[in-house]
Amino acid sequence: AKSIELPYGTYTVRETKVPDNVQPIPDFTVIINEDSREPQTWRAFNDTPFKALIKAVKVDQETGKTVLLPDTEFKIRNMETNEYVGHWVWFPIPHYVETFTTDKSGTVTTPDTLECGEYELVEIKAPYGYLLNDEPIRFTVSTNTAYQMAEDDKTPIITVTKEDVSVKGCISVLKIGEQLTDVKTDENGHLQFIYQKLLVNGAQFVVKASENIYSADNQKDLIFKKDEIVAELTTMNGEAQTDLLPLGKYKVYEVVASDGFVLNKEIKEVTLTYKDQETVIVTEDIEFENARQKVELEVIKLDSEEETSLSGAEFGLFTKEDIYGYEKLLPMSNDNEPLVKAGTLIETTVSDENGLVVFKSDLPLSLYEIKELKTPIGYVSNHEVYEID
Repeated sequence: AKSIELPYGTYTVRETKVPDNVQPIPDFTVIINEDSREPQTWRAFNDTPFKALIKAVKVDQETGKTVLLPDTEFKIRNMETNEYVGHWVWFPIPHYVETFTTDKSGTVTTPDTLECGEYELVEIKAPYGYLLNDEPIRFTVSTNTAYQMAEDDKTPIITVTKEDVSVKGCISVLKIGEQLTDVKTDENGHLQFIYQKLLVNGAQFVVKASENIYSADNQKDLIFKKDEIVAELTTMNGEAQTDLLPLGKYKVYEVVASDGFVLNKEIKEVTLTYKDQETVIVTEDIEFENARQKVELEVIKLDSEEETSLSGAEFGLFTKEDIYGYEKLLPMSNDNEPLVKAGTLIETTVSDENGLVVFKSDLPLSLYEIKELKTPIGYVSNHEVYEID
């Protein structure tokens, strides 16, 4: 190539279009300081084959940001030879290395350049908190591939990004309590209600962050503040689950108990911890048990005129409405039969010397009636029916 005639001066010559897959030549200087029709001395340049360093960058697929964590391990496979690219490490013992490991910047650059050709980047170990993405990333070492120059301004660097998804967690709450399942008759002819610890529906829980919880990529993006509510749950079939949560520490507590149960004020701490690069969702199960609200039912029998205690009065406790068992209360239940029908006598008892009548049955919450069945000698019953809710 020959330039036009140039005026006196100092010029920089730069290669602006480089043939495919060869290195550009460095800029050089030309000085014009004398008049001449003949060109200056020939300058010959030998283009060397294009080679580039490979910079692998670990990126969070959801945030799009670099994962600022070490210990991601990659391999680079030459598609033509089907062999992995490697390099020699001489200290402390000479050995050949085919694995490239990121530092805390989330990147790793090959120590040696790669020749032009087709390659693929393979992830063999994910950083802490992430799932392994073993889908290879294909790339081409070529002057037609975007690259930047290293600090020496001579060596091209091709950047290859590899996306991973962070592991998520889920908190599952199980709620149990005593439920009415059956009845039986004792030796006195009284009904005895039978309870079993079973699932409880309708309990409401709050899940809060126990600490500041940040994005998994270590970019310090705050997701949940400490004590921020991250989920509100209501049990269905005795269970409730949060949506997927970032890993971290949480606390769970009950805010509304189911009908017929006492609020459980216990606060349970839950830590969603990274297990391994193969586990997509980390699940933590916690169980809450509620005490059943119980009934103490007493009657005082008095003389209507003197208001003195009367012994020997017999009272009966009856159901005012049908009482159904746990199975009937379940969704999709086809059982229409109550355990105890309305109007059934549950128990009879007699007032003591203090006029006190105590019913001992462990009653479920419902509507009941108390009737005087026999009066003490010398008295007449008032036939009043007492409704108990």
